[in-house]
Amino acid sequence: MKAVIVLGTRPEIIKLAPIIKKLGTKKHAVIFTGQHYDYQMGMQFIHQLELPKPNYSFKISKSSPQSQISEIIAKLSKILIKEKPDTVIVQGDTNTVLAASICSLKSSIPISHVEAGLRSNDWRMPEEHNRIAVDHISELLFAPTKTSKNNLLQEKVHGKIFVTGNTVIDANNQFTKISKKHSKISIDDDYVLMTLHRSENVDKKEILPTIIKAVIDSKQDFVFPVHPRTLKRLHDFNLYSKLKRSKK
Repeated sequence: MKAVIVLGTRPEIIKLAPIIKKLGTKKHAVIFTGQHYDYQMGMQFIHQLELPKPNYSFKISKSSPQSQISEIIAKLSKILIKEKPDTVIVQGDTNTVLAASICSLKSSIPISHVEAGLRSNDWRMPEEHNRIAVDHISELLFAPTKTSKNNLLQEKVHGKIFVTGNTVIDANNQFTKISKKHSKISIDDDYVLMTLHRSENVDKKEILPTIIKAVIDSKQDFVFPVHPRTLKRLHDFNLYSKLKRSKK
């Protein structure tokens, strides 16, 4: 059996890393779509997790989701014709996942969806559209939990469902030593690791300042790796200097 693994963002790289390590790239192929076009958000993780170089890498425009999806489909279709895989493996709910799944479906290639069945029940989230659509056109659905499996059963998806656990746990177990090697942060154990990038939280001027105020007013210490989108909004809303002055 030959698989093509398609990924394009930081979480996909991390969560698919254990599968890539297991399968290798001699018989199977890895395709990086470039959805996270910033090196520190994308290829950096492939290098730092010591994964093999992708067999194919795209450059797509920094434009709308619609344009990104159509670009990925156009580029990927040519590779699938060449590679002729038995399945295309995708993970999660990104535009890359949706594009790769549509392309696979129209190429008559079965889709294997890792982390299937997650639901927020919030239709405002673009990821919710993507994950539901992909679940309903996938042949193999790898659900991380029994709850995820039940979501799929309730929606009467046509594919076969397997409860596998979440591959992020495998990634944590496999790459802890690597992360220690690359870490440049020296801090006591008592801290909060914060991520902040969802558009609902960072793009609204009435929301982001309240989050930043809560962080600054907290008695906790924070480690905050800043997403490029969030960094721009911190500057736009005059919040960056407040964070920088904070001893927390």
